Amino acid sequence: MKNDNLVKIKINKYILLDMLNNRLDCWFKNEENSEKKKSLFLDMYKKSIDDGVFESVEFNVLNIVDNDVINWCRVLEKDSISDEWERLENLYKSGERDVSYEDFDTNFKINFIESMNDNMILVRY
Repeated sequence: MKNDNLVKIKINKYILLDMLNNRLDCWFKNEENSEKKKSLFLDMYKKSIDDGVFESVEFNVLNIVDNDVINWCRVLEKDSISDEWERLENLYKSGERDVSYEDFDTNFKINFIESMNDNMILVRY
């Protein structure tokens, strides 16, 4: 897409979050624990909006959500990572989101802890 075809707009952050939520519905509507999983992504997006991550960038809801769900993020359930859960929880609660310097017993590299609830954690790898 050529930049001269783009327009600059301002949008209310709640409308922006709603747009992201609508796309998440496409991914999680038929999945077990879909609302809990969606809430983790929404929490991550709310933090991103508040931190200004989407300011002055080309914003494409499909690219953002689809890439996060398919390529960059993973929801881990407490039962599946019971050996690492407490460590991740402690890091998250102490404000450590960037954990790229840590080694975890998982089959992929965890770089960031994006969000967490009682029995699930959203990580970026």
